[in-house]
Amino acid sequence: MCRQRCTSTKNKNSLGKTASPNGENKVSATELKDIQMNDLAGKEFKIAVLRKLKEIQDNTEKEFRILSDKFNKEIEIIQNDQTDTVEIKNGIGILKNASES
Repeated sequence: MCRQRCTSTKNKNSLGKTASPNGENKVSATELKDIQMNDLAGKEFKIAVLRKLKEIQDNTEKEFRILSDKFNKEIEIIQNDQTDTVEIKNGIGILKNASES
């Protein structure tokens, strides 16, 4: 099953650290620097993702406010139209009654 990258795993843990016979983990300076750079890159990535999510959230909230304002204006227009319609119906009723008398 092991082909190109197969090595003895007896003395290595998941980070590639070599376990000494007394159980201590030794990490070379290069490995430590790589680990620190990867950790830093991971943090920078997380920060970038969080900033983007915040931007998306802000844009979504802004769009929601804009749509909410538009809907509220449309509702107000509809209510005014309904009031006008009722007034017109009342006027028509008054005119009918006046013409029948």
